[in-house]
Amino acid sequence: MVRTAKFFPVLDQGMEYRQIYPGPGYKEDIDFIYSIYTQSFPVQERRSREQLEAETVHPKACVGIISVDKKEVGLFIYWDMDEFIYAGHFAVNPLYRGQKIGERFLSCFLKQLPCPVILEVEPPENEISCRRIAFYERLGLHLFPCDYKQPPYNKNESSVPLYLMEAPAHTVSYQVDAKLLLTQNYASIVAKLHKEVYA
Repeated sequence: MVRTAKFFPVLDQGMEYRQIYPGPGYKEDIDFIYSIYTQSFPVQERRSREQLEAETVHPKACVGIISVDKKEVGLFIYWDMDEFIYAGHFAVNPLYRGQKIGERFLSCFLKQLPCPVILEVEPPENEISCRRIAFYERLGLHLFPCDYKQPPYNKNESSVPLYLMEAPAHTVSYQVDAKLLLTQNYASIVAKLHKEVYA
């Protein structure tokens, strides 16, 4: 398998993250990811299957499967944007939720990155979105309320109003750098997301 991603986190014992890439077992991997993907995200916030397959070979993207004790339990898709990591889609199979798998994985990932991580969340307008924001805040991400819109994945759809969140960069000693990239370079970050991720 060709590994194009720059960051592969060292995870808790029994937990693994595997980037998928065209080759043996690729169809089964895509089937697994797309099943969780469609269960976890509303249609306007996800790619088509064909777009997802294109994402697996994009030079800046890493589409991967999370496993615990050799059981495939979730997906994590991120983009290497040079000065920051964009965490695109992250979900655990509904059958394995409530076991802190997502918290364990993302905590390990965040603590090993020398650059900030930025992700999109739905505004805190209902219980589910509030719980999701609180989950990320427990892991050290900061909510950045803003007039941000996710461009549509398909031209027949409308843009989606979202907020951004950021986990600051960690140094080698895992001490948090207090300077948030979004407060300094918001416009350029949004422009880069729209150009690279949403084309």
